[in-house]
Amino acid sequence: MATKWLKCILRKDNVFLWWVALNRLSTQLNPSRRGLDITDIGCTVCLLVSESSQHVLFGCDLTMELWCKCRIWVNIQMPTFTNWSESIDWYDECSANESSKNKLYSIVAV
Repeated sequence: MATKWLKCILRKDNVFLWWVALNRLSTQLNPSRRGLDITDIGCTVCLLVSESSQHVLFGCDLTMELWCKCRIWVNIQMPTFTNWSESIDWYDECSANESSKNKLYSIVAV
């Protein structure tokens, strides 16, 4: 999956977003999928479901609240996403000005 590399954010933040796109974040679920014996793969914040990249970034109650605050702060109308590729597709097709879109992308990266 292609990812965006913005010069306005740090390289490590671009790398983080690349790991998100590849589903390589160090969540509780990823080592478990690779055969490591993890005693608890639940989300450490909400304790409701498995801690996957998708849940941590798009499904957890805390994350949903943060996304809502970001939408208000950047003043962009955007849908609720369920995964990274949806957010990238929206970003590519969004009619907001480039400055607002880059602010939002930078917020996600950081």
